[in-house]
Amino acid sequence: MKIQTHFYTLIPHANLLLIESFLSWDERVVIQHFTDLKSLVLQFYKGKEWGILHDGRNWELSTPAAERLANELARG
Repeated sequence: MKIQTHFYTLIPHANLLLIESFLSWDERVVIQHFTDLKSLVLQFYKGKEWGILHDGRNWELSTPAAERLANELARG
């Protein structure tokens, strides 16, 4: 199951989740990203070891408010 949006792509592999980020993110994108990420983690990686590889070469970063929200969501 691959999730493709205009802002990011999430591609699950056996023990690796590949994330590619694009464009500039706002709070709406951050919320959707964490929702999609959580869905893939629960579906493919629950109860086993796995890693994340983030390709940010085409990411134009995010707004300051989006950055704060992403940090809050990452902490749980």
